[in-house]
Amino acid sequence: MADLEYGDAFWVNQIPDFRQANLQTCLHMVFSLLCFLKVSLYQLLKFTFESDIKRVKEKASIFMGYHAQRGPLESHRWAPALMMHLWSTQWPGMCHKHFKDMVLPYATEIALHESDRLITEKSLQVSLKDVTIESIQNILKPETLATIYQDKVPFTFQILHTFAASPNPYRKKRAKGGGGLNATSEACEPSISINNFDEDSGDEIADPSGSVPIGAASGWEKQYPGFSRNLLLASIPSID
Repeated sequence: MADLEYGDAFWVNQIPDFRQANLQTCLHMVFSLLCFLKVSLYQLLKFTFESDIKRVKEKASIFMGYHAQRGPLESHRWAPALMMHLWSTQWPGMCHKHFKDMVLPYATEIALHESDRLITEKSLQVSLKDVTIESIQNILKPETLATIYQDKVPFTFQILHTFAASPNPYRKKRAKGGGGLNATSEACEPSISINNFDEDSGDEIADPSGSVPIGAASGWEKQYPGFSRNLLLASIPSID
């Protein structure tokens, strides 16, 4: 495997040895060299992740490594996730404009993969030789389906759940104890917002992870304040 044309010995003879300098100084030095040589970030990143040069591939591999113990967020654990986070927060206009086109092919691939996984899921298969009414009823129990779907197709389930759990102004008012003439009727609800959180309180609405709150005594209303029906029951038929 090839190596870099300019090794450590070259730089020691060309510039003062900055290897013991603080990180900020080293970063300024590296970026100054990029500017001086008129190398764009695009060219640098493309070279880094396409290169077969040993030392370059080693650096790229370290960047792509996943470190589960670094923190609670994915952006702490995985460097590409940090890049996505910085892109979306530092350049939100550009991110929102191009994010869908960038993500859609990969989201489609994940959804197709999960669909294939669900089709071959043994717990959902019925043997005609051993089929009984009870076995069919057990498979079709909402709590059974919800548990299987969250485990086997988490991406698809979460997308559908986000649509279902989006609180519109009517539901926000209902969650805060408001009411009015139509407090018990969802037929007059306004259109659903694309946000999956209460903008006024900042509280997230409905995390479908963990136990499955289905059934009259499950207390699902606590997870879905302002809603008059269990949102998990809305996601299940969509996957079916």
